[in-house]
Amino acid sequence: NSVAQRDRTHTAQAFSEMMQEIGIALKITVCQGMEQTSDVQYAYSLVNEYKNAANAIYANKSIYSLQEFDFAAKCVEIVGRGELAIAEQMKPLKPLEDNAELIETLSVFLLEGESNYNQAADILFLHKNTIKYRIQRINELLQYPATKIPESYNLYLAVAIRRLLGETNNNK
Repeated sequence: NSVAQRDRTHTAQAFSEMMQEIGIALKITVCQGMEQTSDVQYAYSLVNEYKNAANAIYANKSIYSLQEFDFAAKCVEIVGRGELAIAEQMKPLKPLEDNAELIETLSVFLLEGESNYNQAADILFLHKNTIKYRIQRINELLQYPATKIPESYNLYLAVAIRRLLGETNNNK
């Protein structure tokens, strides 16, 4: 249930902070619904195969869900299809292409900030009102709200692929 999920994530966050205090940096994946060993094997394989992609996409996160690894796998698959597939997925960012600051704000807001102004502000070390202003500006440029489904999913996918490509290009 949702309370248990919040408890697991809170416990993982508290453990991560304790480890950081003694100089150990780590990333944790919170998995739910593990009923059989095959579920655990699947989760282990997924995390092991897509950890680099997830780290590139969710650069400011230390606690992951298994669904975020599924999403990272989808992004890797799209990138693997080549230039046309990538270009198609990047179309939603076209109105923002000349403003790296807005794209980074949108990336953090959607990917790590969970569409929460306070979380995004904390990650970017900015005031909440600055984030609100930038998201409002993004909405104006896009001509629709960046938090509106299904459009926000397309933006989420585009900023994730952008980060994944940036990480790939940085490792060459």
